[in-house]
Amino acid sequence: MKTQRRLLDGKAWEILNDDEQMAIDLSIFHNKSTWEAGEILGKPHYKFLEILRRAEYFIRLFTEYFEQYDDLVPETINIALHFREYLQLTIEERRSITDTIKLMQDERYSIKSARFRLITEQLKAVDAQGVQGLAFHSLISEFDRWNNFRILPLDLQQPSAFIRRNKMRNLRHIKNLTSLPLFSIQLLIKKYSHFGPNPLFVPIISRLIDDEFHIMKIKNDKKIIDKISDIGLFIYPALAKAEECAKIIAKYLKIENKSPKEGQKFWPEFRVIMQDTINYKRLENISKSKTYLEKAISGKSEKIKVEKRKKRKKDYLSE
Repeated sequence: MKTQRRLLDGKAWEILNDDEQMAIDLSIFHNKSTWEAGEILGKPHYKFLEILRRAEYFIRLFTEYFEQYDDLVPETINIALHFREYLQLTIEERRSITDTIKLMQDERYSIKSARFRLITEQLKAVDAQGVQGLAFHSLISEFDRWNNFRILPLDLQQPSAFIRRNKMRNLRHIKNLTSLPLFSIQLLIKKYSHFGPNPLFVPIISRLIDDEFHIMKIKNDKKIIDKISDIGLFIYPALAKAEECAKIIAKYLKIENKSPKEGQKFWPEFRVIMQDTINYKRLENISKSKTYLEKAISGKSEKIKVEKRKKRKKDYLSE
């Protein structure tokens, strides 16, 4: 183990950030499973796996690079001081773009368009510097591809090494489902509840109502489905699925101090149950705000559209 550890000591190891170094230590030198290591680091399992893969790749990438070149920017490579500083801060020190532009001497880097232009110009100059220049450019591109944030302009980026889940979108879905005011819930149930044949089922989850959730039956009608989708609520073809969704979310929300292990169990279940909705694609492609939700529930948005159409017609006739 000591021999292995000595092999990692050096410039390649120093490139790794704290989480990446800890991931290597826990997995390789302390023989922890990825589940155990993720819990120690306080990371969801999928996130820990990403950190570990990145750490292992960076060790190989930079070990091979530093076997050929003494420094990140070889003496034979000619680049401007501002670009050298940018690479030292983002790659060697692993600072975020926000922190990097605050620390840089060249204020042009604080303007995104100017920063992208300067980086593009410098990499074009690097490409013209022979085999070493191309190897240097390749290192930067690979770092950008595997890093947890991008350092290159979009048109210079290679495809990311990771397919990331959009957890923020899932969190917004949870918030939309569980944060409706009591008045809005009552109005919603009064306006859209349907007691006829072949209904669809909408789980409403809130600590403000009995049992913390209610399954609303709605009419299987495109206009109604569109309205409910605009509010950001899930629509299920079967009662059992709607109840399963409501129970999974309500149970998770009751947990006050959530551990990574509980999140690791909940989020896969949530993603699966969400895909059973009949309005899944619609939910994934709309952006909702508090004002938007209020208008969707009350129907104000439709009234406003009608009033605007009437006004346009009136203005046209008066011309």
